[in-house]
Amino acid sequence: MLGRSYSFGKLFGIDIRFDISWLLIFFLITWVFSTGYFPSAIPDGTPMYYLFLGFLTSVMFFSSLVIHELSHSAVARRNGLAVNTITLFMFGGASNLEEEPQAPKIEAKMAFAGPFASFVIADVFYLISFFIPTGVAFIGIFNVFRVLAVINLMLAVFNLLPGFPLDGGRIFRAIVWHFNKDYIKATKSAVYGGKIIAFMLLSLGLFGAVTGLVAQGLWLMVIGSLLNVLANYSLDQTLAREELSKVNISGIIKKDYPFVGIDTKLLKAIPLFFKDKTNTLFASKNDEIVGYIKLEETRDLSKSDVQEKVSKLTHSMGESEALKPDDSALEAIRFMQKKDISCAPAIIDKNHRGMVFKKDILGILNHKVKGI
Repeated sequence: MLGRSYSFGKLFGIDIRFDISWLLIFFLITWVFSTGYFPSAIPDGTPMYYLFLGFLTSVMFFSSLVIHELSHSAVARRNGLAVNTITLFMFGGASNLEEEPQAPKIEAKMAFAGPFASFVIADVFYLISFFIPTGVAFIGIFNVFRVLAVINLMLAVFNLLPGFPLDGGRIFRAIVWHFNKDYIKATKSAVYGGKIIAFMLLSLGLFGAVTGLVAQGLWLMVIGSLLNVLANYSLDQTLAREELSKVNISGIIKKDYPFVGIDTKLLKAIPLFFKDKTNTLFASKNDEIVGYIKLEETRDLSKSDVQEKVSKLTHSMGESEALKPDDSALEAIRFMQKKDISCAPAIIDKNHRGMVFKKDILGILNHKVKGI
């Protein structure tokens, strides 16, 4: 759903990233507070002072959002679920789980962790504001902490609404799942909840727009539209995972696949990406796959770099890091996502190896969807 993302760095082993759309909302929040809220709250300030306060508010708000997502991730890890990345985007953040929770109790705890963290952050900001010295010099910082307390409180309450993709939607799904024991039906119920919330936001936005609150109304309509899209996307993802978990990869393992010798020069290896229409090439030594190279890591090589051997860019891969014929298509997709590759090696038997391609798995999924 998200586009290309960029890394801020790692926290507790989790890669904190941002989608390009996040820059838009970051600067929008900075602009709104520096030209609207702070000039009205502190009439005697300068434009640069208001800009500083707006920028500080944006930085601290998105720091709060990272803590919100880290709370989800901490509970996920405590329950044995791997989290590799957190991505900030235009309307919030998303923790990338390698797999969905297998029990409603775990899902509920994970989902509630985020809003709970936001409630705590709101309380902390509000309490800190009481310790800020009085006087003109500190009135700006006082207002920053007070407004951040309000924003985090609103974030927590909004996230607890019972509809996908909000945290409250996940809690609602966990409750329905607990009682009906049907994950798919529980997901559909949470998605319908998300659609109802989206419709309410769209209606409120339209009412606001026609009664003079144009900017606020349009913003609510944008949020409502996005919630509707994300709710549908969540359901599609759930149904796709369900279908892929029922199919093993034995029928799509190919014995002919692109690979390059580890001692080959990169200059000769790079054209193979385009010849074979892949972003991943496997590196071999003595006819055994020992690792892989990625197209994106070859884009900025200098003329001297391309004279180096493939081994310079090879990501090592051991014998245990290969798929087996009875692995599900879902397991194969997760393996490729973890490695950020478009194909993966598979062991057919003691003497034969093959390759599984993501495009073939997606072909299976398309066929399944057409048959529904």
